[in-house]
Amino acid sequence: DVYKRQPVHKQDKPLDINFTINLRNILEVNEVAQFISIETSIRMFWKDWRVNAELDGKEYITLNPKEAKHFWIPDLFIDRSKEVRVPTYFVKPASLRIYDDQNLRYSSRINFDVACSIDFHKFPMDEQLCEIKFESFGHTYKQINLKRKLIL
Repeated sequence: DVYKRQPVHKQDKPLDINFTINLRNILEVNEVAQFISIETSIRMFWKDWRVNAELDGKEYITLNPKEAKHFWIPDLFIDRSKEVRVPTYFVKPASLRIYDDQNLRYSSRINFDVACSIDFHKFPMDEQLCEIKFESFGHTYKQINLKRKLIL
């Protein structure tokens, strides 16, 4: 499929990918194993100038997540993640939207465990900082510009 390749609008300019991370819950903090388990929703937005959908006057259409295999989706990964889980009942909790201005949005629920140095020796006066980095696996900053926003 032609849409499986990264969209390029201007040569030598990275593709902007805006993504939001909605922190839904901290499921577990494991001091011994040095990880935290988090429940999130992630939404990625980008423009693909090749995509034109018949919207019949609507602002967007929502496709079944299975249709995502026909489109280029950013290859986001979580640095230092130990395990990534997609909570599924009957259908994967995800969607792909195509907007009338050629913007696409891929949204998915994901839970993950990420390595994090944790030290509770000064509890309850301790302070923990766990950096969670989202990156592209196969693209450089010259190809993709990730812009993130955390929603608590």
